[in-house]
This record gives sequence, structure tokens and C-alpha cells, in this order.
Amino acid sequence: MAYSIEAKILPIAGLSGHLYIEIYDDKGARITQVNGFAIHARTGKVKAIGVPGDRLRAFVDKDRILGVTKHATRDNPVHRGVVLFKGEAPDIVKAITAMQLCAYDINRMDLRYNALTQNSNGVFSAMVDSLQKTIKLEPGAVDKARKLKPWMPGLSACFEVKAKRDKDDPGSAKTGVAKKLLQRLPRF
Repeated sequence: MAYSIEAKILPIAGLSGHLYIEIYDDKGARITQVNGFAIHARTGKVKAIGVPGDRLRAFVDKDRILGVTKHATRDNPVHRGVVLFKGEAPDIVKAITAMQLCAYDINRMDLRYNALTQNSNGVFSAMVDSLQKTIKLEPGAVDKARKLKPWMPGLSACFEVKAKRDKDDPGSAKTGVAKKLLQRLPRF
């Protein structure tokens, strides 16, 4: 089976939800999860629900995931979703790198969390935008993902992410989390 990238939704109050991305290997095991979370302004800890004063952070991480998805796999999902991409490892490497760089740029902006505008769904939008610029997504998949729930606050609040970096920038794909995630993929 091919590697896949899927948009998932954690339902909230029946009408809305928290959109996130899962990336699976060719056996259906999670490689990483991509999320936007509210972070407590003083402690830096991830919060289930943000309040005024909190910060918004983007994560491309196999360890910092939604707790309820801990044991989920592609074939045993916890939340419904939409397949955004199916393909081979080289494209997954490109996708993870693009999203890691996007997360770095979002986090560098030090955005204030706002439940109605700058939230996890805005991070999802930015990540999907970075994917669309990097790999060819399944036709119609992005629209299907955006329609998983009738009300998705923050979904259209796509952050302007800068692609220009210095060569020593810590957001480089050769450093940090991206390097650790990519070590799980086969070398070509």
C-alpha cells in the first residue's frame, strides 16, 4: 500500500471541529501528526482550549499528538477524514519538509491564539497550502476536508508564511524535528 497524507477532524460540539493532518507509512503506521495548538503564554504547555493571552503554535511531530489518537492507525482511525495524497516515500519527504518549514514560520510569528480566527484550523489551512505548493493532492480532497463540519472558525485565516531563510536558519529541513521524522523513511 502507498504512503498517505490524510486530513482528520476532531469533532467539537457537533457543528465544528479541530482539523489536523496524519501522515502514514506504506504499512499504515503513523509517521507524524500535524497540528495547531494553543500554548499557555507563561508555562509554554499545550492546552486543550486556548484563552485570550495564549499563543498559537504549529507542530509536525510524532510525539506531540492528540491524546485520543495515540493508538490509531490508517486502518483503525479514531476520527473520520479525507485522503489528501497517496504516493511514495520521496513525495512524503517533500511534504514533511514543507510542513516543518511552514510550522517554523508560523511559530516564529508568535501569533496570539483566538478561538474564532487564529486557531488550529488556520494552521491546518497554512499546512494544506504548503502541501499544494509541494505535491499534487487528490482532486477535490481539500474541499471535502473543509466541508467535514458546517462551521470551521479560523479555517480561511491562512497565515502568510515566508519561504526565504538564511542558510543557518534553524527552520532548515536539515535540522530539528524534520530530520528526526525523515529518518523513519527509506533512503533513495
